[in-house]
Amino acid sequence: MASMKSQPRGPARGPERPLAAVLLIAAVAAPACGPGGLFEGERIGRVPVERPARRIGAAGGAPVYRKEILTEVYTVDRIYKSMSGPMGMHRFEIDPGGGRALLWVTGFQAEMVAPDGQAPMSREFMCHSNLSIRPGPGFNFQFPTALQPTGGRLFTLAQGQLAIALPEGFGVPVLADQTVQIAAQVLNHNAVERPFEVRHRLSVDYVRDSDLARPLAPLMPRAVFAMKTIEGEGGHFGVAPDEVDETVHGEGCQVGLDAGTQFPSVLRDEHGRAFSAHWILEPGREENHTLVTRLLDLPYDTTLHYVAVHLHPFAEYVELRDLTARRTVYRSRARNVPGRIGLAEVEHFSSAPGLPVYKGHEYEVVSVYNNTSGGRQDSMATMFLYLAAKDLDLSRFRRAGPGG
Repeated sequence: MASMKSQPRGPARGPERPLAAVLLIAAVAAPACGPGGLFEGERIGRVPVERPARRIGAAGGAPVYRKEILTEVYTVDRIYKSMSGPMGMHRFEIDPGGGRALLWVTGFQAEMVAPDGQAPMSREFMCHSNLSIRPGPGFNFQFPTALQPTGGRLFTLAQGQLAIALPEGFGVPVLADQTVQIAAQVLNHNAVERPFEVRHRLSVDYVRDSDLARPLAPLMPRAVFAMKTIEGEGGHFGVAPDEVDETVHGEGCQVGLDAGTQFPSVLRDEHGRAFSAHWILEPGREENHTLVTRLLDLPYDTTLHYVAVHLHPFAEYVELRDLTARRTVYRSRARNVPGRIGLAEVEHFSSAPGLPVYKGHEYEVVSVYNNTSGGRQDSMATMFLYLAAKDLDLSRFRRAGPGG
């Protein structure tokens, strides 16, 4: 089932972490490969399986390659809410042996499968799959600041959107010898009769720059997300309470409770307030407004070309609003699974011409949930924005063959 695409329209508190940490977990489309794919007929174990890239087509006259990975096998034996299920990581190079060669990542896909790597499983068991440049020791990320505010995160897939395909002519640049990592997690919102096993089947699509007659246009990822105030006065992140002007900064976020999972979701601003990006959702309908100008951190006026969205069950929509221009930049609607807890589809945005966004404007995220379960749930609302990068000089990496 393909993801929808729309056009733009006018408890307990967890540990506090800096913004970069929250961006790394703010997680949180079509199937990657079905039966008959690369893993058919192979003897597949329970540990991660990585296969060499294969050519799957062409774009702009250049071959498009796909790298496929099976995660380890996860056992589902109980209810696992978001960010609480079994998970694992796998580190690898997208194009081993490519040295300093420049690659353009153009897509990322996932599907849930049985331990054999072939039989399809329900997408309701998808929590998230993240593709990131590995941080910490060995972190090899020589590009300018345009790509760094997400902490190395390139893509996130979550229930409701299981594939990202950037517009033709665009890509996210990486180097062939950079270590990347996949972090995958499962969830289960609905009762199980007996334990079962599942794994993620993932694929990364890319083009080698040396094969291109004309370079792709680089995109820089940004993550903006809804938050609740959990400590301190005022709900405008990064703006002192006595400096808030609601005609400029919007109404600000509500007071709430952090969901309190093992993953950090709390950050503080310089005014001593704490905010949670993963909050408790009370029964009923809520509309929450979060000022995200500082999270967006635009280095210049640019254009928005792709939006991927991470929501939790009971979401109605999430929206990026330009407060200065008083208009909606993009609204993503969600469709919940009838009769069960889960998201069937979440809209995404893709456009080669793009939408204008401005460094000097104020922006907010509006998230709307309707919790009809009768009890408390948890929620997040993250928009992963892919913006035209204007400060990337990639000339020293171009036409570099294997080994640099």
